[in-house]
Amino acid sequence: MPRCLIAALLVLSVGVPVPVDPSAVRTAVLNGDAGGLLAAARAQDDDDDDDDDDDDDRDDDRDDDRDDDRDDDRDDDRDDDRDDDRDDDRDDDGGDDRGVPGAASGPGLIEALDRLLGAFGDDRDDREDRYVLAIDPAPGVADRVADLGLELEDEVVLETIGVRVGRFSVAPDRDGAAARRAVAEREPGRYEPDTLYTLQAGPPCRGRGCEAHRLIGWDVEGCTGDGARIGIVDTPIDAETPWLRGAAIETRRFPGTGIYRADDTHGTATATLLVGRATGGYHGLVPAARLFAADAFHADGEGRITASALDLARAVDWLLSRDVDVIGLSLAGAPNALVELAVEAAARRGVPVVAAAGNGGPRAGPAYPAAYDGVLAATAVDADLGLYRAANRGDYVAFAAPGVDVRVPDRTGGASHTGTSIAAVFATAVVAGDGGPPSARRTRLEAMTAAARDLGPPGRDPLFGWGLLQAPGCAPTG
Repeated sequence: MPRCLIAALLVLSVGVPVPVDPSAVRTAVLNGDAGGLLAAARAQDDDDDDDDDDDDDRDDDRDDDRDDDRDDDRDDDRDDDRDDDRDDDRDDDGGDDRGVPGAASGPGLIEALDRLLGAFGDDRDDREDRYVLAIDPAPGVADRVADLGLELEDEVVLETIGVRVGRFSVAPDRDGAAARRAVAEREPGRYEPDTLYTLQAGPPCRGRGCEAHRLIGWDVEGCTGDGARIGIVDTPIDAETPWLRGAAIETRRFPGTGIYRADDTHGTATATLLVGRATGGYHGLVPAARLFAADAFHADGEGRITASALDLARAVDWLLSRDVDVIGLSLAGAPNALVELAVEAAARRGVPVVAAAGNGGPRAGPAYPAAYDGVLAATAVDADLGLYRAANRGDYVAFAAPGVDVRVPDRTGGASHTGTSIAAVFATAVVAGDGGPPSARRTRLEAMTAAARDLGPPGRDPLFGWGLLQAPGCAPTG
């Protein structure tokens, strides 16, 4: 069971009040997003701090009326003052995550969730063990593993990556992990679960708008991405929105195993942020770039949106065949050998891969594919350069980019988006630049490291990596 769901059930079972946005909690639980649940709780905690004094006063008044006990009233007032002081001290000391690993707002629900989520280790979705991926299996393996409850459902050749993959379903009465271990012991090749990857989008944001473009020194007139070919793996895109009409977008859908096609909200926001046309005062980061979008996410009957390891590898294989300059992956999950092969294939072709650092929280382990060697892991900061509270930490974090309360126009008028997935979009645009051969990409990556604005301890650190990205050739002059 995903640790986020375990946490939610345990919190509810002991009767702890959870005054968080129900829609944010539902989204986090359905998507197995531990960091999303934690962020939702923290966001509500911040809002509720301002109301504590009023609530305490009202509670005291009701107690006083019932008890008519002036001594108790004075004691209650003193207790409330001490509690409020402790709350204020915790907020002052722990309310800002900038430069402080694992910063939290003190004891209570938030720290309990932090500890609880960390205790359960990596997220593991039970659905991942219903399929086994055979990487470069020996001929005739399907017949030889039937006794293990494995049935070959699909076999594909990923020509650009250079592997052949068989996808086996596991019989309902069999344990998928045990079947995978058994076949690996007696058959050559590599055998993996069909790992599920989730979008690294946080709960809906509230508050002021974002100054994201200016934060990284983006010149909307000079940084157009003319000549760049950008690849992404995301949800479907609504290319008929006013901001995407006329944009150069090529899409390909990968069937996958989901019951339903995923909602297009995330994919459309990603595309708009990248190649959105200048409409109504909005300007995408690289509107002149050509976007290749692999639609690899699917929804199940419970609304969980995921992309499987096989579909992710298929998507990367297709993007490489389209000669993209950079691949942006606003997703995260567990390590998987097939996905690692896809990343390595991109590196061999000189194509940088940018991935979300993860929304698992300060105590979460590394998120993949961001933590693979050679992948540029992007973490998120807000307009005040504070670290996104639900962001993963780790030595694999490469850069920070805007990713909190980033407003993107849509058919409803616009929405704010939060998460390391949004930071990955900004990083993808910076890496893309104006395209060019691999040598130009290497030069751009070196320039990114040199130009990054250090936000934490000197040099690279586990929170911000090398620091806040600055657009090469577009850095502020002031």
